[in-house]
Amino acid sequence: MKELFGVSMTTISVVCLVLRNIPRRKAQTALIVVGLMLSTLIMSAAFGTGDTLTTSVTAEVYKLLGDADEMITWDTDKQAASAEQQRIPIAEIEAWQARFKGDPDIEAFVPFIAESLPVQNQRTKLNEASANIVGIRASDASALGGLKDTSGKEVKLAGNDIAINEDLADEIDAKAGDSVFAFYKGKPIEFVVKAIVPGTVLGGAFDLSEKGAAVDFGTLSALTGRGENADGVFVSNTGGTYDGIKRTDAAMAKLEPLLEDTPYVIEPFKQDSVRFAELLGNAFTSIFVLFGLFSIAAGVLLIFLIFVMLAAERKPEMGMARAVGAKRSQLVESYLAEGMGYDLGSAVAGLLAGIAVTFVMVGIITNAAGESLGLDLTVSYRWTSLVTAFCIGVISTFIVIFISSWRASRLNITAAIRDLPESHAINPEASTLRGYIRAGLNGVIALGVPVGLALFLLGRIGFILGIPL
Repeated sequence: MKELFGVSMTTISVVCLVLRNIPRRKAQTALIVVGLMLSTLIMSAAFGTGDTLTTSVTAEVYKLLGDADEMITWDTDKQAASAEQQRIPIAEIEAWQARFKGDPDIEAFVPFIAESLPVQNQRTKLNEASANIVGIRASDASALGGLKDTSGKEVKLAGNDIAINEDLADEIDAKAGDSVFAFYKGKPIEFVVKAIVPGTVLGGAFDLSEKGAAVDFGTLSALTGRGENADGVFVSNTGGTYDGIKRTDAAMAKLEPLLEDTPYVIEPFKQDSVRFAELLGNAFTSIFVLFGLFSIAAGVLLIFLIFVMLAAERKPEMGMARAVGAKRSQLVESYLAEGMGYDLGSAVAGLLAGIAVTFVMVGIITNAAGESLGLDLTVSYRWTSLVTAFCIGVISTFIVIFISSWRASRLNITAAIRDLPESHAINPEASTLRGYIRAGLNGVIALGVPVGLALFLLGRIGFILGIPL
């Protein structure tokens, strides 16, 4: 009989063999699953940590920059000038605004001035030696979403009003209504805290966790003598905070020719920041995979030894099967069928364990360096990372299972039935040197592939980060 209910008898016998062996060897099965899940666990934990860093840093970039996608500043490579001379006339900016009104890619030009000043809270007497004070016209700020406090309420600044971002507020223990002094060229200028705002470009934060504040454009311009000039211009693309970046290349293609004969340069700083976030995540992933490969190498040896042990246990059984006509390929297939059952189950277990390890690792990173990094790390996985980790675990384990199955199928029928060592069946006087050499070669192959890949990744990491290795 070749089929039962339309199912091949070979398939049924293989499944029954697998199900028969698993409950009979519970401890052995548990050991096999642990050994097989190791590669999937390490890969999924590495990818998860990289995805978490990439997603968290990217989220901070979008929070920081809001609708600002590019920035126009003075280019000293085009025209050397002192700091006081590096100004962009408001009239020229307004000409750009008129020229690109209604453009499908460019939505707004937002001029700003910025000055680094010492700030002191008069109530607490706490101070910050270098706070980034920014001035943006209220009519222009609306193009970047408008200045809002931490509760989302719109903030309008005039006269000596100042809006302090959260990082500066924590540093000087400020709250709404406090009187603060900003020192310009040693002279104290009094401001009243109108609100506490998030750390965004509108709140004086041009970098993550930068301590800053916002004041009225005219007030800061009069204080610093800027007049009708700006230090730089934020360019906002059509599409808002998240989709505007998709139009960066189109916006750059339009603005670069416009600025070619001017002393100004445009930089796609949101796009660059997002790419840096991805580079950071890729670097961390590569580092974790690099160190994980050494553990995977140990797991590969463990898997190989486990299946060799299984083959040794079943040597008489395999010898009888060969004696009654089973082919060597059929022995390999039976081991592969059993091994794939273990492989798929352990890959799922390894994937879940890797996700749990990711939560633990992110918790450790947050507790150890969360404040210094200035990031709110939230565990995040891309579906492609989960699929890739699962497939790498399954494929790498399958290759090892195939090699060990092929090795186990090479047996002498007489020696297998009598449960004798292979060397005694062939030549009792034969030296075991060949066996030692073969075992050594198997070990070199098992360790060489992961170690070689680890060294390759180490070289790639050094190339990406610019570190000579």
